[in-house]
Amino acid sequence: MAEKINNQNNPFISLNSYKDFNNNLFYSREKQVEDAMTIIQSNSFLAISGDVASGKSSFIDAGLIPRIKKGFNGINGSQWSIVNFRPGISPVENLCHALSSEGNLYISDKSKTTDYNDYLTTIREKKSLGLVEIYRNSEIFSKKNLLIVIDQLEDLYNFPDLFDYNESDDEDLLFDLVSKTLKFKDLGIYFIISIDTGNYKKLSSYDDLSKILSSSQFILNPLNYYDLNEIIKKTFNSKNIQFDSEIMDHFSVLTADTDKSLNPNFQLLFKKLYNVYSSDLKNQGGYINIENINQIGEIDKIIGNELEKFYSSLDDKGKLILEKFFRSFINFDKKNIGYYYQEYRYIKNYTDVDDEYLTSLINNLENNIEGMLDIFNRNATKIKSKTNLNFDNDDIFKLNYVTNYNWDRLNDWIDDEKKSYLNFSENSYKASLFPEKMPHLTNPLLTSASNWINKKFVDEKWSQKYSFNYSSTVQYIRESIDKHNAKIDYEKTLQKKQKKIKKRNIYIIVSVSVIFLVIAAIDYYNKYNSLLILQSQQRQIANLEDQKRDLRQRELIAQKKQKEDSLAIENQRGEIEKRRLLLESKENTILKQEKQVISYRQRADSAMLENERFFKEIGEKSKIIGQNENVILLIKDYSEINKKINSLLFNVDHTISSDKKTIKSFASQFVETFNRRNIVLKKIDSIKNAVGNYSIVERDKLLDVEADDKNLRQLSLNLIAKLNGKENYSDVKEVDYIHINNKPLNSLAISKNGRIATGGDSEILYRSKSVFDSNITPQNIVYDQMKFNSSISNIEFIDEDILAVVLKNGELWYTNIVTKDKVKLYPNEKRKVKVLNRIVDEIGLNNKNQFEVVYLKDENLGKLYSLIENKLISVDLANKKIENIEFEEFNNNEVINNIGISKSNNNIFILTSNFRLFKIDTKTNMFYKIDIDQINSDYLTNVEKINFFGNSILFGTSDGWIYLYEERENKLVYKSRLNVHKSSVVNILSVDNLNSVFSSGSDGTLTITKNRVLGDDQNQIEVQLGKNNYITDMVYSGKMGDNTIMTCDLNGNLIFWEFDLQNAVEYIRTLAQN
Repeated sequence: MAEKINNQNNPFISLNSYKDFNNNLFYSREKQVEDAMTIIQSNSFLAISGDVASGKSSFIDAGLIPRIKKGFNGINGSQWSIVNFRPGISPVENLCHALSSEGNLYISDKSKTTDYNDYLTTIREKKSLGLVEIYRNSEIFSKKNLLIVIDQLEDLYNFPDLFDYNESDDEDLLFDLVSKTLKFKDLGIYFIISIDTGNYKKLSSYDDLSKILSSSQFILNPLNYYDLNEIIKKTFNSKNIQFDSEIMDHFSVLTADTDKSLNPNFQLLFKKLYNVYSSDLKNQGGYINIENINQIGEIDKIIGNELEKFYSSLDDKGKLILEKFFRSFINFDKKNIGYYYQEYRYIKNYTDVDDEYLTSLINNLENNIEGMLDIFNRNATKIKSKTNLNFDNDDIFKLNYVTNYNWDRLNDWIDDEKKSYLNFSENSYKASLFPEKMPHLTNPLLTSASNWINKKFVDEKWSQKYSFNYSSTVQYIRESIDKHNAKIDYEKTLQKKQKKIKKRNIYIIVSVSVIFLVIAAIDYYNKYNSLLILQSQQRQIANLEDQKRDLRQRELIAQKKQKEDSLAIENQRGEIEKRRLLLESKENTILKQEKQVISYRQRADSAMLENERFFKEIGEKSKIIGQNENVILLIKDYSEINKKINSLLFNVDHTISSDKKTIKSFASQFVETFNRRNIVLKKIDSIKNAVGNYSIVERDKLLDVEADDKNLRQLSLNLIAKLNGKENYSDVKEVDYIHINNKPLNSLAISKNGRIATGGDSEILYRSKSVFDSNITPQNIVYDQMKFNSSISNIEFIDEDILAVVLKNGELWYTNIVTKDKVKLYPNEKRKVKVLNRIVDEIGLNNKNQFEVVYLKDENLGKLYSLIENKLISVDLANKKIENIEFEEFNNNEVINNIGISKSNNNIFILTSNFRLFKIDTKTNMFYKIDIDQINSDYLTNVEKINFFGNSILFGTSDGWIYLYEERENKLVYKSRLNVHKSSVVNILSVDNLNSVFSSGSDGTLTITKNRVLGDDQNQIEVQLGKNNYITDMVYSGKMGDNTIMTCDLNGNLIFWEFDLQNAVEYIRTLAQN
């Protein structure tokens, strides 16, 4: 179906937003406009929130502004001056530019050339009152209402490389200007702001602005079926063009099932359909069915199809440059992931073409798919003209609605960029550790790294969008390649030598075998010969016995003849005696030989037993060697598992939650890897147990199982978050136990029985009616509530129903949450209050990070200790009496900076402004100075938090370190330290029975350090809470599970953290299946 272009009369404007001048084409939002105007009338302020691409800018420009111009009455009548701008990356400058650029503050609409600098100077000097000053000094003051529209406020958070809202004060000043100006209710200044839903919650962290948000919020939903039907009636139906019912059913399903706005897709589809049918039919009427739609393109892929058509229309050079152009926007650096923006300076450098060619290509792209690009200058965020654009190096390009493209080619480029980034990140990190902590690369990592440096789109120009050192990384890889090649050459030479050695070894083995056979043959011959000798000697003895019998017979005969011949007899006797002596001599000789033969036999038998023992021992050792070989094979298998764990940890961390298919795949790999790991460890242990006392390779000497447990826990938290569609675990609703609150929570406490209490900027104290245990869920939790007149700073339980509450305005309250009774213990002095953490002997409670409320139970009602204006006070609850605790040991102007209390002995530790440490024994009221040597005292100059771990003292500092000391006989002994955060330590929670220290930092990280020795960062788990958020307080209760804690944070969440791996794996398996 050929598309005939008919843009002049086409009511649809592609991906652009509708403006004031085409408001007559802006349909289906009339009721919403009137609802929003009601809020403006009441509050002079409107905060519009909605999904990305839900149409917020069109709603303002083509809906609200025309409605206001038609005669909406403000404080100063129906005349309006309207200032409309985007904050971009220079919010204050862009406000001043918008105020001055079109003469909005003049009756004549003609501004002065000096206005911009004058307005900027006024705001910088007057701060939050600057806008009031500018308006009062303008020509339109009291004659016209001033409407200031701050559109796309998410700019403040969507360009992290160019504007860091954590470091800049400009967005604070912008919000202060809004909130302060609105307090002048009769002035006639009105505000409309718009921001996407994902960033709306960040606004609650700005105190004054957050107070007016809840009553002024207007949620703009994406177009639904009824909106689309209304648009079709007023556009296509008016041309007598009808849509098939199947199409309308399809639209209904799409708008109901999608998790993102399809407004841009429908706009482009309707524009193309209108071009075709309104031109062909010439008002004769027509009918559009599903086949006609599919010829134009599937709705969810229509933008991607148009991009593919444009790409295919280019020659080879154009295709290459367009690919590089899109690749410029893809960035997998953690803070930039999911944001598609880039400076023209980088785009021009990376594409490596002249300005004229690149400008022409970008103009053609924008003309083909209007509205897919926003292009603006750093200090003037008015979007540039859509035709014949000329660009400056400082211009910022932003791709709009990327998640709506569904362009397969772009998705492939994104996947390839991710692989390139992962290689760059991993190899750059290894290069930074080389050679002290990291050797050269070896295969298979070397092959991957070698392929990376030879990739088509990877070079030094490409690398400039990342913070890694490209040249040192490439040098490291090339050195590794050189070493690898040298090793191969060496191994070839070695193989030749080994062949010679092998031949020699074979000769030696054969020779040894021959010698062994000869020895065995000789041994057999000796045994056989000894047996023959013994048999011969036995025959000789038998012959001698026969001879003896014969001699006796002859002797008898001789006796008979004695008388006949005496002389003859005597002669015979002499002869017989000789023969007898000779016979005895032979007999003795034979007996000696027989003993010798027996000795030979015994020696032969002994040798045979020795040989049997020898071969048995050889067999046992062979068995051990075989088992060790099995263990080594299993350890190699575990090494692959370890690599898989590290790979998954990195990949999940750098994959956005909206990439559901990839996250689900990672979840399946995680479960499979975890189970495979357990099987391998069990096999190693079973082999060790089977062999017994023989030496088997010890697994723990080769495998860092605890470090892998750490990575698996961190990986499980990341997966749970992203399977729930969130980037951070703390944003998952299923683990947030206080949905009724959306403002920062400042304090968290737990009672003896396990009830939770929390509060913050909502000025409401929440206490759970039930004990927090495994039966409590975010859905069934119920809270008692009590309202105060200021933000809650700190909370502590006195008993289950009675709590001490400290407000930011300086008040200290004693309250009963059930009866709603409360007594103010300390008057409103309008000063900052720090109150210590509660310690009760019979309750194993953990110190809170701020150490801000402490309750010490005694024989009466007990005491509260507080730090107010650098002075320590005690509150006698029984008598409602407050007294200051004076310190004579303090020098002039020396005050208390920090305070903590040891739960093991109720000793209070005080760190002063002179960096001296003191201890108070609350039982005896004795005061001690703690000696610190000069070197160790330097560590305590920037302490933010004090806590205790067993008998040790923990100091958290403003530069992110935790220092571990022991106090021995009033002396402080340094033990170790560990860098746990990139910025200030906000909280420290020690849990003795978990042998762990939990800490949170203002950089938004939660760190868990195992073991009492803090010097080993290999046993750390680090979890990121997300941008502009950090944990303000945390507690531990074993009732929810041994490996669990509860935290509250700036985003108003009350989060349940579970670190049990097996439970986490089952939960992830369930999430992935569902």
